[in-house]
Amino acid sequence: MCEVYKDGQVFYVGDNGRMPEGFCGWAWDDIYKDVQTLRFNGDFSWFGEPGVSVNCCTDGLRPVVFKIERV
Repeated sequence: MCEVYKDGQVFYVGDNGRMPEGFCGWAWDDIYKDVQTLRFNGDFSWFGEPGVSVNCCTDGLRPVVFKIERV
C-alpha cells in the first residue's frame, strides 16, 4: 500500500488550483488534467456522472485510485 494516503482521505483543491498540502507530487501530476477539467466545469461524457472522474497514480507497485468530484 502507498504510505502517503489513508483509505477514505479527502483533499480539496481551492480556487487557485494548486496541489493540496500533503498530496503526493507524482500522483498530482497524474490526476492534474482531470482536476482542472472538472474545476473549469468540464465533464467526461464516457464516465456517465457529471462532475465526477476516477483516476489513479501510475505507481505500478502502490497505485492509488482517486475519485475526483466537483463540489
